[in-house]
Amino acid sequence: MQEKPGWTYSYIEILGQHIAVNNTTEVLYTEDKTMYTPEESRLLKKRNYQLPKLVHQVKKLFQGTLIQ
Repeated sequence: MQEKPGWTYSYIEILGQHIAVNNTTEVLYTEDKTMYTPEESRLLKKRNYQLPKLVHQVKKLFQGTLIQ
């Protein structure tokens, strides 16, 4: 993942890929180009971005939304 200014990057072991969180909008992208909304990103931040891989795969496949 090529790093750009204005984004915070982390490697998420459970997903086996990097994520990028926009410092202003809080939009989150994974290395496989899955986008999480600011609301989803805030939910994941509470869990230190430790999202179960199966949940991520379902979101990617169905382009769903995480809810609390």
